[in-house]
Amino acid sequence: MSSSTIAKITLYKIKESGLYERGNSNKAIFGNLETFLDDLKDWVTQDDKPLKETCTYAPFEDKDVKKTFCYDIKKINNDFLLVTWNESATTNNKFPSISGSSKVGEANINFNDIAEDEIPGFPTYFYFMTQEAKVATISFDYTQNGRLNLEKYLKEFFSKLSSYVAFTSQKNIDGSFENIITGWEDEDGNLYKNLIGKFQLQLIRNKGKIDFLLKNHSQIRKIYQHNKISTIEFLNLSKWQSLTNKILRKDDHINEKVIKFSLETNYQPQNKEELIKILDEWESQSSLNSKWDDLGFSLQGNTSKIYWLSKSIANDEFELDIHQNGNQIFDTDQLLNWLYHHKKDMANSNMRCDSFKSLMIINKLSKFL
Repeated sequence: MSSSTIAKITLYKIKESGLYERGNSNKAIFGNLETFLDDLKDWVTQDDKPLKETCTYAPFEDKDVKKTFCYDIKKINNDFLLVTWNESATTNNKFPSISGSSKVGEANINFNDIAEDEIPGFPTYFYFMTQEAKVATISFDYTQNGRLNLEKYLKEFFSKLSSYVAFTSQKNIDGSFENIITGWEDEDGNLYKNLIGKFQLQLIRNKGKIDFLLKNHSQIRKIYQHNKISTIEFLNLSKWQSLTNKILRKDDHINEKVIKFSLETNYQPQNKEELIKILDEWESQSSLNSKWDDLGFSLQGNTSKIYWLSKSIANDEFELDIHQNGNQIFDTDQLLNWLYHHKKDMANSNMRCDSFKSLMIINKLSKFL
């Protein structure tokens, strides 16, 4: 049974992709993304590989990024739809939760058992337009788009598991086998040493609006921020504090207790470089999932007009008529087909940030790239 589903699509350009010489990011030695994704597709389906063996890295215990697995990968012509499964934190094979209505200090922690073979987590969807060097994240009910996990997943795959990797197999004392990478080899048999895998995405922004702010940085007189912190996001309050302290140029500890709040203060960048740092920091920290996660500027002589950064990002909401399977995963064939037939609009258009939830307007968008 089909149902109408709202999908939020955010467009990124591929900033780095492939295998690079260490210390030299100018050009990839091996940089054909289609080849790498073909390799990934072959690897995850090789010998009926179980999903639990499709993670490409071992996460550090003190890092936010946990394991990422390949749930599915499909290809149409040069494009791919990759569905990843992002592991959620657990405690001794139990999934902890508390009641949000409990009083502070009095909440009981409930532990739901997880079977030994189960991996708690959530899916994320990525559409790769390899010829256009762009990636679209497709978000449905989930608050995270999994971009950081994807970047980690692919760069580790490039360097350790792609078809370019040359290795020898070594048997350890405990009987286990270990692959010793000897280098990376091209089609002509040339062996390269000391390469590193890289994959990094960058939000596509309306260059005109950003350039306008940079050109007029000396005219900026006020800065504004809207934000909405959920109970989960309170755990990451330091990100808001860091940005706010930088704007106000002070080190005071900020303890915001409201759920929705706004900041308005007089502000003038000391130079263009300072403004660039604030723009880059906002881009890296913004969840992009909340209309309250926004930063704006007004100029001298017209402080009533606010230039909001969220309106410079290529993303929008679309209404899709696609199926969910019994596992609540959206039909990947249907989704890939829809994305492929609308990719020209997504790759060459300025997807507005104001939601319109209609496919009829997309052909009118024409400001990006």
